[in-house]
Amino acid sequence: MQGSRRAFVWLTGLLVVGFGLGVASTLVGGRRSTLPPTSTLMIQPSATVSPTLTPSATSSATAGPTLAPSATPTSPATPTPTAPPEESLTASPSATPDYPVGVVSLQTYCHYGPSSAYLPVWVLYPGLAVTAVAQDASGQWVLLQPADFAARCWAPVAGLALNGEPNELPLAELRLPRSDLYRAPTGMQVERDGSRLLVTWEPVFRATDDDRGYLLEGWLCRGGELVFTPLQTDLTQVTLTDEAGCTEPSTARLYTAEIHGYSVPVTVSLPPAGQP
Repeated sequence: MQGSRRAFVWLTGLLVVGFGLGVASTLVGGRRSTLPPTSTLMIQPSATVSPTLTPSATSSATAGPTLAPSATPTSPATPTPTAPPEESLTASPSATPDYPVGVVSLQTYCHYGPSSAYLPVWVLYPGLAVTAVAQDASGQWVLLQPADFAARCWAPVAGLALNGEPNELPLAELRLPRSDLYRAPTGMQVERDGSRLLVTWEPVFRATDDDRGYLLEGWLCRGGELVFTPLQTDLTQVTLTDEAGCTEPSTARLYTAEIHGYSVPVTVSLPPAGQP
């Protein structure tokens, strides 16, 4: 019994040793089998391929700055358009010495047109510096640029002391301030009695503070010539003198006047001289 038990123990020991050697060989084989993956991991300098991508990023970054030089040519182009306006602005005042300059000698109003029939726009006090830039057909009114007023207006030559000849100034085109606040006159009638014309019309209602009457501009025959004749009235009628003997027909137009300006003009049909 003891011999067989010893044999069994000895045999069992051999089996345990053999099993241990087999496990050890398997572990060794397992390490060898894992070596190839570690070798591939060592080859993972394929990760260095990612740095090859960064140069492409740097190339794109260098492409960005190349756009900046294209923007720089636009800055030199900006000053060039501004240069011509400066030249044109400096050239325009050179024409002012050709205009007669002077001062106001008598206090008077400066009007929208070459007559006291037009609305006053400014007050001219004695000693105020003025520049005359144009004249009317009669030569008695000049278009002024007052030193203390931004706009131009009309004043009689008799109230000015100019150092030049106003009769050499060009004729100015008359432009009245337009107002659409009130309508133009309607219902006009004209009656002639020889050289006398009576023009009547329907009243135009206006606020008391705005009401500035009516303005009639006529080109009437006097001494064989058409004479520009502006008239202002607060009534709804006006009497004109229109003679015979002109080669061109007499004409007239009528405005509603208010403090801000004038309505659209309406033509007044004047019967020729010699007709009732």
